[in-house]
Amino acid sequence: MALERTDNSSIFFAGGIQLLQRQDTTIILPAVLTAISGIGVPGNLILLVVLVYGLRTGTVSEARTLLASLCVTDLLILSVCVPVRVITYHTRTWMLGDLACKTTEWFQHGCLAAKNFTLAATSIARDHPPLCQVQGAKYRARRALWTMVFSWIVALVFPIPELMFSKMQARGDSCLCVCEIPRKYLGFISLFSKVFSVAACAIPILIAFISYTRTIFHTKSQTATVASSPAQHQARRRALMLLSLTVAHTLLVLPQWVFWAWARHNPRVNFQPPANLLIIAQVCVYLSSAWSPAILLTAHGSLREDLSRVCRSVSCQDSKSESDEPQELGGNEQGTRMILINLPADSRCASLPPELQSVRTDEFGRLLPDLQQFWTGRQSTLVLQEHDPLPWERFGESTANL
Repeated sequence: MALERTDNSSIFFAGGIQLLQRQDTTIILPAVLTAISGIGVPGNLILLVVLVYGLRTGTVSEARTLLASLCVTDLLILSVCVPVRVITYHTRTWMLGDLACKTTEWFQHGCLAAKNFTLAATSIARDHPPLCQVQGAKYRARRALWTMVFSWIVALVFPIPELMFSKMQARGDSCLCVCEIPRKYLGFISLFSKVFSVAACAIPILIAFISYTRTIFHTKSQTATVASSPAQHQARRRALMLLSLTVAHTLLVLPQWVFWAWARHNPRVNFQPPANLLIIAQVCVYLSSAWSPAILLTAHGSLREDLSRVCRSVSCQDSKSESDEPQELGGNEQGTRMILINLPADSRCASLPPELQSVRTDEFGRLLPDLQQFWTGRQSTLVLQEHDPLPWERFGESTANL
């Protein structure tokens, strides 16, 4: 949204629309943005933990590494950009200082561009799986790291004009954060809006669409001609999932990019879109960052499996801490507890049979002996004959002369 245009410059709001007249926007809009951030930040943190857990357990791939970069980008948008808008809409003025005023639009557009570049890089990484399998895990991690670094450098360099022209401006008793474009730079800003919109939004999204669509049709043609394999079905499902993520992101951020480019396409004209449409477009941008973890964790099969492993690992760690507490146990109770403790920590909950997962106790909380557990423990344990506590079990096998 533009302020009143003068003969020497064009002025746009930066860091959120200020000087709003309606009183409900000071409460409802910050509450909506806070709710979006409160849902999106934990979701992206859970997704990041699942991705890091998969990388540590040996599931290394370029696509997973780039998905982790996408998750970090969403976290930055929700944890840095959203609080700035919440404060701005609540106070209806700018109270965060000159440094935040200069960097707020630059950082948000840089994060959005980095997200688009990462989606395009993820689609290309998924489109060439044989190269990743041949070169090895170290090469995959190194190439994904360089891709992330290059994407972020380009994404932060592109919106530098937003950093140059943003400044604070006094307007009566209020202090505003605006992007003021001098008259001699109006032509440059008009060209910049076209180049930035095409290079940072249109081209990456188009590359992602083409790559995912080609992968889907290629796997579909293979399954129609030859016997379908589970790997082909899995590749098609993942391509469909990532394509749906790209479509959802594009639909949610497209209004913001259209309004931004339209306002700067011809800065000589005092273009002022309705404030309600700009606010809705900005809310949709943050919804895109909050919605991504739900799509990935529900539609990505391997991520769901890693999430269940993380949950089991956490529950087993809790049971381990409880089992480490000193307790006075009897003979049978101690034997039952030793069966549980001697198992590896990561398989204590996953590999135990059902009869060992629930240990029965009496009304005083003491462990009750279970014959089925006792015989299961004896069948899986080798005991020397001279140390066997129950020698009559081997009476039929004994060759000694009585």
